[in-house]
Amino acid sequence: CGGRCVLQHCHCRSSTVTAATCVHRQRAVRDRFLSQPSHAQVSRRLMSEGLASRMLAMKAIEQKKALIRINECVDRCFNECIEDFGITRQLRPREEQCIHNCTFKFLEMSTIVGQVFAEQSGM
Repeated sequence: CGGRCVLQHCHCRSSTVTAATCVHRQRAVRDRFLSQPSHAQVSRRLMSEGLASRMLAMKAIEQKKALIRINECVDRCFNECIEDFGITRQLRPREEQCIHNCTFKFLEMSTIVGQVFAEQSGM
């Protein structure tokens, strides 16, 4: 390698051996090349990172949707069941029962709709 071989005691120090034919340089280049991630590995990593970020975004969207559904349930059941909250500031037994029934029906319907949607999506 014209004296540029990484090993001082190497026979590649002779002027007849070029950098391209030095076994040690070839190994060093090969090792550097093999230590680099392949295109497929880089692609998989980027896809994995992209998938992870999409999954996080989808999770955030689903959490927002769940909060919206809960708020809809609260608004709807409150409006249907509470008669004079401003006056009594306490729930009457029939109001409590109405809220229980309303929320149960709302959650049951949400579950059924979710199951139907999942079944249709799976087809």
